[in-house]
Amino acid sequence: MSARRLASMLGTAGFLVALLATMPLRWITPLLPGSIECAAPAGTIWHGRCAALRIGSAAVGGTTWQWRAPELARLRLSVDLAVVQPGLELSSRLTVLPTGRVVARDLSAALELGYALVERLAPNLRGSVSVQAEEVVLADGWVRDLRGEIRVSGLEQTYPLALALGSYRIVFADPATADGRLVGRLTDVGGPLDVQGLLTLLPERAYELSGTVAVRPEASPLLANQIRFLGSPDATGRRAFAQSETF
Repeated sequence: MSARRLASMLGTAGFLVALLATMPLRWITPLLPGSIECAAPAGTIWHGRCAALRIGSAAVGGTTWQWRAPELARLRLSVDLAVVQPGLELSSRLTVLPTGRVVARDLSAALELGYALVERLAPNLRGSVSVQAEEVVLADGWVRDLRGEIRVSGLEQTYPLALALGSYRIVFADPATADGRLVGRLTDVGGPLDVQGLLTLLPERAYELSGTVAVRPEASPLLANQIRFLGSPDATGRRAFAQSETF
C-alpha cells in the first residue's frame, strides 16, 4: 500500500471519528440498544449528558461525561464522569486499560446507606458514606488497588434495636501485599464507641473486618449491653470483634 493511499485512509477514518464525536447526542439515542435509556440527551457522544441514564435494571441517574482524546492514542478509553441522583453523587476520571482493568483517579463519592445499590449490603444500617481516593483499580469486578479514605458519618443501627453508633474513617495508604491483600486502618471519629481495627480486602472477592472496641461513657445502656455479647473485655476494657464476607 502506498504512503499516499495510507494517508488518505487515515484521513477518512479521522474525519468519520470526528463526525461521529460531534454529532448531537439526541440523534444517536434512538439507535441505542433497548437495555440503555438516556432521558433528555444533551451535547454530543464526546461531551454529553443524560438527565437520567438507565442501563438494564440499574438506574444510574443524571450522568455527564467527557472523553479524553490523548488516551485513545495509547489504546486506552478514558472519560471524565459525573453521576448525580438522590442518595448518590460520584465523579472520577475512568480509564480502561488494554488489560481490561479499570482505573478510577481523583474519585469523589457521597452516598446514603439507604441508597438502593448498597442497601442490600447493610439493610439495617443508616448513615452517610463519603469516599475520597487518589486511585482505585478494578479487575474482575473487584478492587485490586486503593489509595484513599472512606468516611462513615452518623451511623445508626435500625434493627433489631435503634442505636446511634457514631462516625468512622478507613484509610488505605499502603499498596497491596504480595498476596494481593489491601489493608485499611479503621478508627472512630467520635461517638459512643472507641474503635480501632483493620478492614482487609482479599483478592478472592471477600473482606475481613477485625479490631477492638470499648464503650465510652456517653454510650446508651442498650448499646453497652449489646457490646457485651462480643465477650469478656481485656485488661484495658476493650473487646475484640471480627467479621468476614464473600461476594
